[in-house]
Amino acid sequence: MEYTSVKNPKWTSKDKKSIDCTVNFVTIGEVSFCASPDDQYDHTTEIYNRCVAGEFGTIAEFVEVEYKEPEYDANLYAMYRKDAYPKMEVYLDAVVKGDQEAIDNYIADCKAVKEKYPKP
Repeated sequence: MEYTSVKNPKWTSKDKKSIDCTVNFVTIGEVSFCASPDDQYDHTTEIYNRCVAGEFGTIAEFVEVEYKEPEYDANLYAMYRKDAYPKMEVYLDAVVKGDQEAIDNYIADCKAVKEKYPKP
């Protein structure tokens, strides 16, 4: 595959077995690309070898990003509940009309929301 430029080479891991870079291909334009020395396609191994030879500048070192478990927001349930509760107007309308069945349904809907989004 014919390309016109390669820029921003960066190792993809500590073992330095592949390189991420930006390649401008004649047919598809500029794309993110991963080059490795043992790929089945000639252009991939060529790009890798040329990067290692320094033709496209210094290869940036791999920077390991430590994954951190997101902190639990103890109030997150409240946000979900707020959006899920039935509208208060439904309850008030049922009270004004004396519609006990609608009141009971409203209470049941509220309890279902509490079950779906329990307090931690």
